[in-house]
Amino acid sequence: MEFHYLAQAPVITEEGCEKIAAALAEFHRYKHAIIDGGLRRGDQSGLVLEHWEIPKLELLQSVVPSIPQVSSVLQWSADTTEHAHIEVVKDPASRTNNKDYSSQICRHLDRVEKCQMFDTAVHLHRATVAGFSSSAIERDEDRSDREVGYAANDADEAGEAVLNDLWAPKQSPSDFFDIAAKHVASTALSSSPLRTFTHGSTAFHLNLCPSLRRLSVDSAAEKFAIPDLHSALGDFLALHSCHGRRIRPFGRTRQSAQDTPLPFKYLQIWYKVRIQQRDYHDRTSTASTYTIHAKPPNSHWKYGRYDAAILQVDEGHDWPDSSLTGMFFRMHSSGTNLSAGHAVVEVRLIMRPHPPQGTNVVWANRFLVYVRRLDIINVELATHLPMLKRAVRASGSYFGDIFPLDQISSFAHVVPWFGETADKRLTYMNACHASQSFYLNRYFDKDFFYATNH
Repeated sequence: MEFHYLAQAPVITEEGCEKIAAALAEFHRYKHAIIDGGLRRGDQSGLVLEHWEIPKLELLQSVVPSIPQVSSVLQWSADTTEHAHIEVVKDPASRTNNKDYSSQICRHLDRVEKCQMFDTAVHLHRATVAGFSSSAIERDEDRSDREVGYAANDADEAGEAVLNDLWAPKQSPSDFFDIAAKHVASTALSSSPLRTFTHGSTAFHLNLCPSLRRLSVDSAAEKFAIPDLHSALGDFLALHSCHGRRIRPFGRTRQSAQDTPLPFKYLQIWYKVRIQQRDYHDRTSTASTYTIHAKPPNSHWKYGRYDAAILQVDEGHDWPDSSLTGMFFRMHSSGTNLSAGHAVVEVRLIMRPHPPQGTNVVWANRFLVYVRRLDIINVELATHLPMLKRAVRASGSYFGDIFPLDQISSFAHVVPWFGETADKRLTYMNACHASQSFYLNRYFDKDFFYATNH
């Protein structure tokens, strides 16, 4: 898996070539275990095959030597030709009577093309009738040359818009970075704080209306099973008044008591936040959008639905350049849990304090999250996946704390560690709740893999 992800990177350095070669060498070093386990067998005979004469495997040997000559091998991907083969060969062939494939496929493609051209002509004609015809420009002799040029450009743009409407993708992905920039530049903001905003290389988007408009702190603690929510809010407000907007670390002992007075009684709560990042290799492009859920128990999710995330806990380390801690591979070799850089957390609550009416305080303009820490205890050598374990305090309670929402750097995908035998009662709705140990899946997204592969 690492070989394929590294080799498919659009930008490959000398260090990247070394990692690609090391990944392939690791496979060859342990491939005998596959044969020893009887896992490589012939399709027809069912007998164990004791050789590795596989053309595609032999082709992998030439990947690293070819990179200095032809640059990234991703540009030579066969995806384009494979998709073309599906569209112009496989799909048309499925509509034949299994005879005279060539002639029937050609007739099918010819008719498809005629239908597309007819649709294009009809839509262009409709645009002409609506007043975008270039012939109307030629008949208007009273216009100046500049006016005619502008009108001609309008007609061309209208025709291009028609073609884009026909053949372009029907829905383009949202660019939260662009939306946030427009909100900041706007002088007529309808909501404060902004529901779409950015921090570093991450953009955030919350629904305009919260899922719960007004819920008391104690009710929220009960609903989301967070017994120390009140004291955690007290600690956050105390630190915020002292340190302002600085990045806050994870690992402090609880200072506030459960009955600490708070300057508010109610919270606004959101059940999800969408986050988007810049492409790892091209910081001018946006990557995939992911949703982080923090839903309380309901009829479908008996124990609630809580997703994991990467949380920045050190001002000196910025995602994705610093990886998880900035020293990820030192942790890989020593097994030491490092607290600097970033932490893996489970998001339990997305909220905003609801100040008393008529008051204007700084902390009311920030979205907050209550998270529980997942410590990296080791890295499994077979999969190269970090192993996580729920962090607990000396009292035995889970290690949770409150941070500004914009300290979250990325979505994270964690997979429960089941051990040698998985409990048959586990489902996708209760597995994370019942598990204490997890894998951090580095392979769910290529940009996430590159960010954690320093």
